[in-house]
Formats: sequence, C-alpha cells, structure tokens
Amino acid sequence: MNASSINKVVQAYGPFAFGVASFMAMWIAIVQPELDVRRIEFDQHTAVLQQLNQQMRDQERTNNTIHDTAVVLDRVVNKLERMQGAVTMDENH
Repeated sequence: MNASSINKVVQAYGPFAFGVASFMAMWIAIVQPELDVRRIEFDQHTAVLQQLNQQMRDQERTNNTIHDTAVVLDRVVNKLERMQGAVTMDENH
C-alpha cells in the first residue's frame, strides 16, 4: 500500500477504526488483566469449594458412624441393665 491508499482508508474508516482501536487498547490494558485475575480467583475459590464439599461428605460419614455406634451402645446398655436386673432378682430370691 502506498501513502495515498492509507490516506483513503483513514478518511473512509477513520472514526470506526479509531473506535475499534480504542476499544482494543482498553480491552488489552484494562479488561484482560482483570479477567486474568478473576480467573485465578475463580480457580482458587473452586478448589476451596471442592475441599469444603469433601469435608462435608467426610463429616456426614463420621456422623453416620457416630450414630451407628450410639445405637449399638444403647443396645448394649439395655442388655446389661436387663442382665443386672436378672442377677438382682436372683439374689433377692
């Protein structure tokens, strides 16, 4: 392209080209770095959320185990109380 061709392009598309160039400059200088920072934060938050979900599942399993243990211990206590009552009745007769 020679100088006159460039001048014709600038005259024909000047305002549009200026708008596009300005938009691209703002995008590259301001928006893109911010998006990169937000992407890193999003990735970090996603990792933390996954860890919290895993901890929640672990705590649910622990809760179920504690509940099952409590049920078994309650049965043992009931059985021992019946056995102790039977022994006491035998001693009284």
